[in-house]
Amino acid sequence: TVPNFVYSNTVEAYELLVENDLRLGSILYEYSDEYAYGVIMSQSIEAGSSVPKDVTKINFIISKGKAPAVTVAVPSLIGMSEAEAALKLQGMGLDINLVNFANNDDVAYGRVCEQSVEAGSIVEVGTKINVVISLGKKPSSREDGNETVKTEKSEETTKATEKTNSRFDDWLSDRFKVN
Repeated sequence: TVPNFVYSNTVEAYELLVENDLRLGSILYEYSDEYAYGVIMSQSIEAGSSVPKDVTKINFIISKGKAPAVTVAVPSLIGMSEAEAALKLQGMGLDINLVNFANNDDVAYGRVCEQSVEAGSIVEVGTKINVVISLGKKPSSREDGNETVKTEKSEETTKATEKTNSRFDDWLSDRFKVN
C-alpha cells in the first residue's frame, strides 16, 4: 500500500519508500506559497493504492518554498510628463501615484520634478512611486522697505496656475465622487 508522502520532507519520504519496498521515480521542484522548502507537495500514486512492491516508482513534486520577489531598478522620471512617467513605470510593473504639485525653478510646468524613490534604486515589482508635478517657476518678489511686493505674474505663469487649478479640481472630483 502506498503511504501518504505529502507534507513529508525528503528524508522522511526516503524512509517511507524503503519501509514499503517502493522505488523513487522522478522529482520535480516548484515554488509554493503553501508548502515550505523541501516538503513534498504531491505524489504520482494516490496514498492507499495497492501496487506491486520493488518495481513501483513514485514521482514527487517538492517545494522550493516561496518564489523570490521580482525586482527592477527605478528609472529617473524627472522631466517626463505625468503620462510618460506613468507609461514608463507601468511598463516595468511599477505604479505611479500623483501626490502633489509644486513650483520648481529647474523643471518645466507639467513635468515630474520629484519622485519618492531615487533613480537606480532596486524595488519589488508593484511598488508605488510617488511623483510631484512642476508648476514651473515660482513668481518672484522683491523687498521694498518693510513690505514685500510681488512682481507681476507672467502670462505663462498665470495660465499654468489656472490649468493646474482646473486639473486639481478635476482630480479631486474624480477621487471623491458622491453617488
